[in-house]
Amino acid sequence: MRFILKNIKTDLDKLMIDDIDDFQTAVNNWKRVDGKAVASSTKKVYFIGFKRFLHWYAKRYENTKYLNLSNQIEIKVMTQRKLPSDLLTTEEVEKMIESADLLRDKAIIATLAESGCRRDPWSFALVSRQSSKI
Repeated sequence: MRFILKNIKTDLDKLMIDDIDDFQTAVNNWKRVDGKAVASSTKKVYFIGFKRFLHWYAKRYENTKYLNLSNQIEIKVMTQRKLPSDLLTTEEVEKMIESADLLRDKAIIATLAESGCRRDPWSFALVSRQSSKI
């Protein structure tokens, strides 16, 4: 909500289409502290949250103008699919588990690999589920 209030200069009960455009521009141009662009998934969350707020406001105060404003918010779905070459194989995960010293670390690696958890730039998603008895 802080981001919305910071980037929309109008009172929330007096929003116009220009305010929605300003919000979308602010989100699309948003940079992290280190200067890198904010992830598209984060931007999507902000668009969805603001759109839900506008829907709530429209219902709560019986203001159809806010439903129209919410329809102006475009939520782009950008999926970046991982290539098989970007993913760890079962053998690579098993090597990681073998090289871990503590049982706790082995369990963490196995859990992350089996659940498909990931954290860029490295990924624990497995290419093949066959013989993944980790």
